Amino acid sequence: MLTNPRTPAAILEHQTAAWNAADIDAILHDFAPDAVLTSASGQTLSGIPAIRQSLTSFFSAFAQIRLTVRTLVAQDNTAACEWEFSCRHRLTGNTARLPASVFITCHNGKITEWREYYDTAQFKAQLGQR
Repeated sequence: MLTNPRTPAAILEHQTAAWNAADIDAILHDFAPDAVLTSASGQTLSGIPAIRQSLTSFFSAFAQIRLTVRTLVAQDNTAACEWEFSCRHRLTGNTARLPASVFITCHNGKITEWREYYDTAQFKAQLGQR
């Protein structure tokens, strides 16, 4: 049974599909205009233009992006998802696979805050970076 399409849990389900399709417009559809995204590296992006620029850079550098939901929980206007994340670096062909988590806060059916977590050192090591 599908959940209400604008609940935080349904938004994370949609985000999983949009990331797997490498569809930046579909990803951004779920974000409020003034959304704040905090990346695993600690970088904070404010607003759709900044988030779009970051996504464009990421998808230019990586292919075969795959998110697989391991756990998804939601309460009120917040949801958290544990993913298995994998990708291939376009230039080197190196691949990475690691657990990742995201926590979102939503208002009026849009993501207002996105906080993601994964081991950035493990990610870089798997890709052969320092």
